[in-house]
Amino acid sequence: MASAWIRWRKNRDGIKLASLQWRDAEERIQSQALSTSDERVAHVYLDAKRRELGKPRSQRRTASQSLHDTLEGFLAEKAMNCRPATVEQYRQRLEWLFAAWADIPQPRWDRALYVAFLEGRKWSPRSRQLQTAICRLFIAWAHETGFPIPDFVGGYKSPRVYLKKPTTLTNEEVDRLLQCAGGGDNEPAVALAALGGLRHAEIRAARWEDIDWEGGDLTIRGSKTHRDRRIPMSPRLRGILLRHLGARQRIVRTTCTVKSLKALCRRAGVPEVSWHPLRHTCGTLLARSGVPATTIRDWLGHASIATTNIYMHTNREDMRKAAEA
Repeated sequence: MASAWIRWRKNRDGIKLASLQWRDAEERIQSQALSTSDERVAHVYLDAKRRELGKPRSQRRTASQSLHDTLEGFLAEKAMNCRPATVEQYRQRLEWLFAAWADIPQPRWDRALYVAFLEGRKWSPRSRQLQTAICRLFIAWAHETGFPIPDFVGGYKSPRVYLKKPTTLTNEEVDRLLQCAGGGDNEPAVALAALGGLRHAEIRAARWEDIDWEGGDLTIRGSKTHRDRRIPMSPRLRGILLRHLGARQRIVRTTCTVKSLKALCRRAGVPEVSWHPLRHTCGTLLARSGVPATTIRDWLGHASIATTNIYMHTNREDMRKAAEA
């Protein structure tokens, strides 16, 4: 009988990688490099090959066990290239779906059932779009590994998501917010977001060792794009950070909650915003100062210039000057 197995080998860097091997109908050994060091991913491919070759019925797993193993293999492979928060979101959204369909046989999973699931959730268009994208990724991966899950999102068209103009503060409102935060634990976080354009995760991860005081630069460790970037600190940002310099490793001592930021906004008399709009504020103020889009892209760490272009919108004052010209 045809059989399949996993063979482990080490590459030049000493990393253990898996290869899938099997005997064909003529008893010749065939091999396929899997380029993974995760045993769960390797065994998903192994199970798929055994199904393809004809595994004895007594050794076959139940559908629920196979679905669970396929999900774990999918998440393990994504963990090699995605942030933990992204992988956890994949898990949560797929488990919501599988829990809702636990009593429905997999062959009956279709688009009508998926649409009913979405309607029952009362999600926003953006959430529906995200759920569908994750399901498509999982279905494609399952088919590649040989797991026979129906394509229940095939042909489904996600609702259109209209991009809104980013919520931002003016220069004067940023000044009032920083003055109100002066001396408090939130001041470095607000300054890093509004004056440095850091993401929320980057603010929490920032360390004193990332600052080059002599050169006046701040190195931002890649949290979303997996790339580090280096930005110059303005004199104001440098002064704020110097006032909070301490023996601890991390720059920000608080958890940087949205609730605390909105309370600070109320005390400062500025619109209540969360942390990401402060990053938008930095990008918008750079654009209004005439900074090129490519420079803003590198400053904010965007993967694509298309993301940066949302900051290049014109304001009413720009349009008034254009009319006068």
